[in-house]
Amino acid sequence: MKPVVISAILLALLGGCGFGPERPAGAQLISSPNGEPLGAVNDTARCESLLEGWFAAVDTSRDGLLSQAELEADALRWFLRADTDGDGFVTVTELTALRRPLEPPPTPRMVSRGPASPFRDDSNLIVHRELDLVMAADVNLDWRVSREEFMAATARRYATATRRGPYNRSVATADCEKRRFR
Repeated sequence: MKPVVISAILLALLGGCGFGPERPAGAQLISSPNGEPLGAVNDTARCESLLEGWFAAVDTSRDGLLSQAELEADALRWFLRADTDGDGFVTVTELTALRRPLEPPPTPRMVSRGPASPFRDDSNLIVHRELDLVMAADVNLDWRVSREEFMAATARRYATATRRGPYNRSVATADCEKRRFR
């Protein structure tokens, strides 16, 4: 065989063996409070580290607290990034394409057991075990999220997060303690 063919075969085999972006075994995809995927982790400390990094980037005033304006600015930045076709809406397909490189390998609990829909091709969509913060903003249930829907959901999340006090690092990382990592 020619060296080029052998190299191509080796690269294909290596790609199929899991080489590429590191995805820890038993990992969970961690998202910002606005639903932006930050990375796949398999322990509480790494989860907190990702969310603390997100918090530091969003806290533009550097006062250790997030204002509603800071959270909304981050939400708008994420919405514009997620709206990859620029039509003013974020869809499941757009979110899947952005999340796929960071998504941990599927576990049996992540696989949908329901019947396949004859009307939609769901074969490339990722099934999440938890509430999808972006698609949960779809209040008119048209399977796409407008900028207005997303920003209204961000305002509601901020109001909920600050009900007991200011939005600080511990509020941002509180979800990490609730997760069960293997």
